Amino acid sequence: MAERIWDKFLTERDKAVFEASGYGAKAGGGKKPALLIIDVNYAFCGERSEPILDSIQKWRTSCGEDAWESLPHIRKLIDRCHEKGIPVIYTTGT
Repeated sequence: MAERIWDKFLTERDKAVFEASGYGAKAGGGKKPALLIIDVNYAFCGERSEPILDSIQKWRTSCGEDAWESLPHIRKLIDRCHEKGIPVIYTTGT
């Protein structure tokens, strides 16, 4: 298995616990999968694509242009789920 970015922070005991408990194993999609869209709103994206330091002036939790770059990928996932009849659930904390 390829090294993951956090592996260097794990102790041997951590690794043994993860292996024994099955964390990291393939889980599959389950019997009733759903796509959960969390916090994709102005607070996360800002009002337009702009550098994060500008965007956080109005929307403190904004990810700026990175959030806007993610939107087409999120849209693609949503569309694919709709095509497959997989429910899409939207939630927001703001």
